[in-house]
Amino acid sequence: MASPIINAIQQTAAQTAPAPQSPQAAPQDNAPDTDNDPSASDAEIASEKAGVNLHASFAKLQEALTNLADESGVRRVVTVPFQHGQDTAGHISDVAAALQPHGGITANVLSSFHRSGERGFGSGDGSTQAWRAEDLRKTVIIKNDPNAIAALSAARSLVNKIAGLIGDEDKTIVLAKSQLALISKHNMAGMHVADAFTALNSLVVPPLQAVARKHNDTKKEGPGHPALKAPRAKKS
Repeated sequence: MASPIINAIQQTAAQTAPAPQSPQAAPQDNAPDTDNDPSASDAEIASEKAGVNLHASFAKLQEALTNLADESGVRRVVTVPFQHGQDTAGHISDVAAALQPHGGITANVLSSFHRSGERGFGSGDGSTQAWRAEDLRKTVIIKNDPNAIAALSAARSLVNKIAGLIGDEDKTIVLAKSQLALISKHNMAGMHVADAFTALNSLVVPPLQAVARKHNDTKKEGPGHPALKAPRAKKS
């Protein structure tokens, strides 16, 4: 499953805009050791070993959405940097405290990520940022906005990486690709920025949950564990 801060972001997005709202290929050499990181999810650990870093890919989506909001002309209300070695709960508390004078989490749209090419998850190389939800609801994405196109590309890349792990036929992948195809027709032109956050964050959640469940089944002797599968019948 996604980390607590990402869950908080997803819940915020669901509250701040109507619905239409951790993960890069080949693990980076400077990425932290997720095997010994208690805050890393099963899906993230599994994907690292499979050569697909889902946390980094999710971070790229958040980074692209951040650029979309920043370049739309809406000013951030807060930027809360990660602290190296700080646990997720501590960071969430810092974010909540910073947003208190601005209406709290529910009055704002958030993104959270570790910057590409740096130390990655668990480091201080990133931040959580927020914009007033009301402002992003009033801000319309223009035709062929390069930041909107980049956000769509990041979401598509993440879904494709998950599909490589759980298969294109998984129902969460089928639905996510269908939703992406729908909102990609006009590169989100005419949508409000808040809606773009909601749409892209929402469609990647079920595939992320699906890959976490499949790994959990295998790792913890769930229904998909090899030891619990019936033996194949011998051909006569």
